[in-house]
Amino acid sequence: MSQEFSRQELIADEAFLLVEGGEMPEVAFHSAVYYLTQDEEGPFLKLRDQDIAPLKEAVVERYRIIVLRDLYPENKTKAMYRGVERSAANWLRLQLYAEREKRDISLIKSQAAQALGDFLRHEYDAVIRRGEASCLNCSQARLAAYAKSLGVVLENEVAQWRQLFLDPLR
Repeated sequence: MSQEFSRQELIADEAFLLVEGGEMPEVAFHSAVYYLTQDEEGPFLKLRDQDIAPLKEAVVERYRIIVLRDLYPENKTKAMYRGVERSAANWLRLQLYAEREKRDISLIKSQAAQALGDFLRHEYDAVIRRGEASCLNCSQARLAAYAKSLGVVLENEVAQWRQLFLDPLR
């Protein structure tokens, strides 16, 4: 099988699988490296830095996707939705990964900050104005810490953001 595809095609395929993969990008990265280098069904490549680079970029892209996914209000009713708590956890994982791998995630930080503000305004309208149940699945402290890590001032986004946590059903 490995003789049918070029080195670049094999690595590109693994990078694609990383981006489209599941909830644990770093685990998927190590699985991809294992497949490419050691798996008995793999191509047994000797990976160079330029081979690993697109896989590491795919890890960052997958984190971007899952951080933002859980901040899009239109995803709240979908099975893939994990909520603000998971977005915050994945943001922390991405920060640690980016620091360790010396990756610039400033654009993702900006995107997540904008998405969090949009999400909170939407959630405020849904909960306070329309009487819907809140989908916030994190504590006030967790939300505040997440917002701070993104450079978001909660009071500037939704002045009464704490009211989202006053739902008697929660």
